[in-house]
Amino acid sequence: MVATAALSFASAACAESVSEHRVKSAFLYNFTRFVEWPAERFRTPEEPIKVGVLGGAALRASLSALVADRRVGGRPILVVAVKAPAELATVHMLFIAKEEHDTFARMRPELEQLALLTVTDAQPCRTALAHICFVEQDEKLRFEIDVGAANRSQVRISSQLQKLAAAVHR
Repeated sequence: MVATAALSFASAACAESVSEHRVKSAFLYNFTRFVEWPAERFRTPEEPIKVGVLGGAALRASLSALVADRRVGGRPILVVAVKAPAELATVHMLFIAKEEHDTFARMRPELEQLALLTVTDAQPCRTALAHICFVEQDEKLRFEIDVGAANRSQVRISSQLQKLAAAVHR
């Protein structure tokens, strides 16, 4: 399984001819495969995994196309735009585009009680207040994980995904 995951992530990160938002979309899709949310976050076994996107219209469109007919753990994936704090309770993962970091910071109090995985490309990563941050290393897109913050949000990031991260913070 780790080899398969590494291959999926490596192929996404190495595709130089692919635009950055398409590479990030591939990462986001793969993140859904290696994260566990508390069972009570889903009303039914068929409820989709909802990925909210704050900003980043091109990424949202790319991710929507990528996940259109895919399932993770038997669940479809639904990509939605997030514009208001009240919408945070309806999503399982939230991608915050770097240009929306200030908006996200204002929404942050709404996140305290939610089992919600947050991902951003804002820098620096350690101050971005997200569980997973995209970073560029050696001209390749990588990611860092803040396991402690994810655990406090009741989101479990698999050890397999942690092995693929550029850095893991606890």
